[in-house]
Amino acid sequence: QVEISASFDNDGTTLSDTFVLTITGAVIESIKVTPENSTIQAGETLQYTATGTFSDNTQRDITRDVTWLSSDSSVGSISNSSVSRGLFTSIGAGFTYVEAILNNVGDQALLTVE
Repeated sequence: QVEISASFDNDGTTLSDTFVLTITGAVIESIKVTPENSTIQAGETLQYTATGTFSDNTQRDITRDVTWLSSDSSVGSISNSSVSRGLFTSIGAGFTYVEAILNNVGDQALLTVE
């Protein structure tokens, strides 16, 4: 927080006002998971990326910051480890939604495994 004051001398009469400005960090507004709607073969891997859009209109790669989820563990799993975060490893045929979540904001992409 910072207090800002201004004053003006108008022919011997001083006019002044003060207000407090609060500066906060940008907060995440949306996430985009890529690639979207992909198809891979059983046994293959696919690297996912999450891009965050923040309240100050900036965008940045947040792949290492999000929690990754797969909607169907029989199709495969997605890594949350620091070494391979966002890497999907397929197990069997089917489809799953790969989701990235950060601070209750998320996005998902459909993945088909053949």
